[in-house]
Amino acid sequence: MTYEEAIKLVKENKIPKDFNYWELKDKYSGRTVAHVAARYGCLPADFDQWDLADEDGQTVAHVAAAWGHLPEDFKILKHCLRILIVGS
Repeated sequence: MTYEEAIKLVKENKIPKDFNYWELKDKYSGRTVAHVAARYGCLPADFDQWDLADEDGQTVAHVAAAWGHLPEDFKILKHCLRILIVGS
């Protein structure tokens, strides 16, 4: 699967349950599929790659928080907390 194909699935909200291409990156911005899904609020409930970072160091957690899409029960693991504080 290509980045463009994955982004189309995200934008159409048609991500399959067994989707496993979150780390695919845009060749220009370095944003991953997970970053775009976080913006659109369509990450699955069991998503666990919050520390994926783009070329500027912005994590998926940063994007989800900025767009108001962090899950209600989001639990910040110690390493994620460090990324959110140091990486911002």
